[in-house]
Amino acid sequence: MASSQAPIVQVDLEDRLEHVATGKVRDLYAIDDQTLLFVASDRISAYDIILSNGIPQKGALLTLLSAHWFRFLSSAIPSLRTHFKTLELPASLRQSPELVVRLQHRSMQVRRFPPDHIFPIEAIVRGYITGSGWKEYSEKGTVHGIEMPEGLRESERLQQAVYTPSTKAELGGKDENIHPDQARQILQERYGKDRGARYAQRVAELALEIYSRARDYAVERGIIIADTKFEFGLDAEADEVVLVDEVLTPDSSRFWPAETYEVGRSQDSVDKQYLRDWLTSNGLKGKDGVEMPPEVVEKTAAKYREVFEKLVGKKWEEALASSAYEDEAEVQELLAMDTGLSSVLFTGAMAPIVPKPRVGRHTGARIAKSPRDATAHPRSTYLPSSTSDSAFAPSKKDKRTIRHSAFLNRIEKAPIKLNKRRRPSKKLVANLESLVDALPGLDDANGDEWEGVEDEGEDGDVSVARRVAGPDGMVKIKQKSLRSRPGAMKRKEQMEKIERERFDKNLAQMVYRGAGASGSQGVSDAGVSHMSSSTAATGTKSASQPGQEAGSEQKRAPLTSHRWAALRGFISQTMEQKPEFRKS
Repeated sequence: MASSQAPIVQVDLEDRLEHVATGKVRDLYAIDDQTLLFVASDRISAYDIILSNGIPQKGALLTLLSAHWFRFLSSAIPSLRTHFKTLELPASLRQSPELVVRLQHRSMQVRRFPPDHIFPIEAIVRGYITGSGWKEYSEKGTVHGIEMPEGLRESERLQQAVYTPSTKAELGGKDENIHPDQARQILQERYGKDRGARYAQRVAELALEIYSRARDYAVERGIIIADTKFEFGLDAEADEVVLVDEVLTPDSSRFWPAETYEVGRSQDSVDKQYLRDWLTSNGLKGKDGVEMPPEVVEKTAAKYREVFEKLVGKKWEEALASSAYEDEAEVQELLAMDTGLSSVLFTGAMAPIVPKPRVGRHTGARIAKSPRDATAHPRSTYLPSSTSDSAFAPSKKDKRTIRHSAFLNRIEKAPIKLNKRRRPSKKLVANLESLVDALPGLDDANGDEWEGVEDEGEDGDVSVARRVAGPDGMVKIKQKSLRSRPGAMKRKEQMEKIERERFDKNLAQMVYRGAGASGSQGVSDAGVSHMSSSTAATGTKSASQPGQEAGSEQKRAPLTSHRWAALRGFISQTMEQKPEFRKS
């Protein structure tokens, strides 16, 4: 931003493009139905008044810094949508060398939205109590009507950043600070109650998130973002809120050097606060036709340049020396049309761009490594840019910060995955029903439910089957796992014991019934109980048979061969047989 160059305060492209609007700093032209050309002039405003003279190359600095933030925020917040497209000039303007000189670096193409889809509010976010916020707090204890904690000091950091919107006045008007509820009402009047409330909520959320990401990024580079303002629009087709206009520039933000920050006083700013203070101290606040003296112009330009270099991590001269075009050969062709143009194009700190041949990717890599061409062609000429419209390459620290911010965003905004209900397997249901039919009845289980160990895996996971009688009389089997539960092994042993007792009891009943039907000597109930107890190795004495005295000698359980004989007899008696197969 060399002050030796005359500032560009007027832009006139109406003979080539349709003029859409003129703001305090920017002129808008229509490229087509979908795209606008934003041209940032060197005009500067303070207290909603445009000063007579401008700051040389201020428009280029605002454009390059906004492009830097648009790229960073799009990577750090994947859900964020912006209107930024490219820094490249449209084809209709590249044919004029004079326009290339005037418009390069200060122009960017953006998405076009209808005027009624640009929200009529400015989304201001405050992370520190200062400026008009401090003035209102000192008088009322509020900021934009929002109650604030007591005991705050000037320039103190707030525990949480606050969203404090304002109205967006027409050119020459004055913005008015409003409460967030008033901002919601403004959007509801334009878009309806439900949609307006939803858009207002989304604007507040995005503004706070953008500020948070930018604040953390800037403080690592020695800059404190005390407060800033954003503008948003509506993409009607996608029904999404879109970040528009400039973003996080010295015109729209309050920047403080971190090394001189001190609570309890006003801070030294690296933005246009210096100009505001000069106007106030000289009694020129809010007056039209004010012209800045050269020392104020140079001081303001130096502060803009300082914050740009800290945030971008690159000298201002280096940023200007970079081309905004995908193909630098087009610039060289324009220079060839007017050999005297280079002296104008590269005045100040701008360095000429060495023409590069049209080569393939691999051929270009070989040329870059060639020692013969190392002097004639700078290495940066052949390094591929990460984006076609990049005016400066991000540093390694920037890339690490972007990746880290994107990672944190994925963690914080991770979608909640609901557990899907699995459709029950018909095959499994059929098997369970078959198993229910095969199990003994409820009366045999001596209770309403029965537990048993189904299986034990290699890792010690115990799966337990529970057979429960429902209110409708249907028997259902429920399963659960005993993995890593206190007392699992003890319960497993108890269930195994119950299983053994149940099996012995059922077998003994079959032996008793079979022996009684064949006319052989029956096994008494006392013997059955004794057999069950001895098999389970519990040592518990069984109950006495009715009519027999307690403590009498128990009969020994029949041998295994007798058990199988009884089982065969039981099956033969209970199994249905056709009459023709029965023995006479």
